[in-house]
Amino acid sequence: MDEEFHIHHGSELSGTLLRTGGSYPDNTRVLRGAYTPAWRPSIQLEGAQGEFRCLAVFITPSPCSLAAARGVTAGCPARRPACA
Repeated sequence: MDEEFHIHHGSELSGTLLRTGGSYPDNTRVLRGAYTPAWRPSIQLEGAQGEFRCLAVFITPSPCSLAAARGVTAGCPARRPACA
């Protein structure tokens, strides 16, 4: 189903992530690098399911994102996956 979007501690995320085997193309994500998620404790509440964890993944912005931040959009189609 959505295994490619499951973010397990210590697993490596890379390449193209497809939601439901690619049946939702707007949710497809192309990763330009490899990322190893590391979940960290955030809040502990009482009860069996009281642990909340957080995840922050630091990435390098794509050239299109950097250009858009400067107001330059030439050469970066709005829906091109590599520029998402």
